[in-house]
Amino acid sequence: MLRRLALLAAPVAIVAMPAAAQDRTIAALEARLFPLLSAQLRSHGAALSRDPALVALAAERKARTAEGNCTPVPACLLDRRMLTDGDIATIGAALRRVDPAADPAQWPRDAAAINRLIAVYGKGEPPRYPKIDAMSLDPAAPEFAGLVLTLDTVSRGAVRASEPAAIVAPLRFAIGLLDLNGRDEAIRYGAGENAAALALAARTDWAKAPYSAILVPGAGPEDPKVALSAFGTLRLALAAERFRAGDAPFIIVSGGNVHPDRTPFNEAVEMRRALIDRFGVPAERVVLEPFARHTTTNLRNAARLLAAMKAPAGKPALIVTDRWQSGYIGSALFARRNADELGYQPGKLGARVSPTAQPFVPAAASLAVDPRDPLDP
Repeated sequence: MLRRLALLAAPVAIVAMPAAAQDRTIAALEARLFPLLSAQLRSHGAALSRDPALVALAAERKARTAEGNCTPVPACLLDRRMLTDGDIATIGAALRRVDPAADPAQWPRDAAAINRLIAVYGKGEPPRYPKIDAMSLDPAAPEFAGLVLTLDTVSRGAVRASEPAAIVAPLRFAIGLLDLNGRDEAIRYGAGENAAALALAARTDWAKAPYSAILVPGAGPEDPKVALSAFGTLRLALAAERFRAGDAPFIIVSGGNVHPDRTPFNEAVEMRRALIDRFGVPAERVVLEPFARHTTTNLRNAARLLAAMKAPAGKPALIVTDRWQSGYIGSALFARRNADELGYQPGKLGARVSPTAQPFVPAAASLAVDPRDPLDP
């Protein structure tokens, strides 16, 4: 929308050029997936936009990605929009100039995630879990190349004068591909979902119970018409029994929109509803974790919530689940999976106190956002 600026020195209204419109969905995904980079762009965007090396890189990338003959289409169009090793080095040097205290590993990790978004949600390369995380658009469709070029135009047009195009254009192009595939799982729920629980946690005497919270991992049904699986119901029954026994002041229910792929049902939301309506647990005692897509991130995301609740460091939570999953969580296989997929252990597991319950002390490493998993970073 055009703004009219009335100048006191002249009776003529002057039409100002509008700032680039902000797409709120893209902005929310950017902040969620790349929080540290987003903070750098907010704090140092103007300086970066004037950086001679980045200005030159933006012009070079624009020429590199200009329309022209290339094969095979659309893969070659997407390859041209990837960040090269040279691009990554140039941008990294510029970021260090304006923010020398930043973690030097952050930008290479973010750059790799940008390229991975383009590969998976543009070129159709398989994600780690293709059954539940793959793209929905068809890169072989005749119109897909036109979609790629149009998205490139939109992404460049959304760059503001106070932003470095060399960083922002590829960043928003990659996020745009994620969005066009309908993969907005990472921003479907806000912090307000847990407002009552967080307020209660602030005045909780944590010493009154042996555990900070009971963690219930979700068990998604494979039937698209089923909201809560049989295993999910049984896990809740076990958790409600532990809660009534006074084991913990809160129950954390963890699970996203996972099984089957693109299900409208969210595991955590459905578990929370059942705990309140069926098992009579007070609503303010149930903490929603609606993003986790795997058992690894059930634990990682619970660690983040416990930190937000200011539960005492070192105080264990209690993982309550069915016998099979409980045994799996305590296995060497699960430890290896954490190392492979997260790069660390989300916490320290204690000896199981029953076949369905195991203590868990969260690790600080779980707090770091990982954009390599864009549906649940």
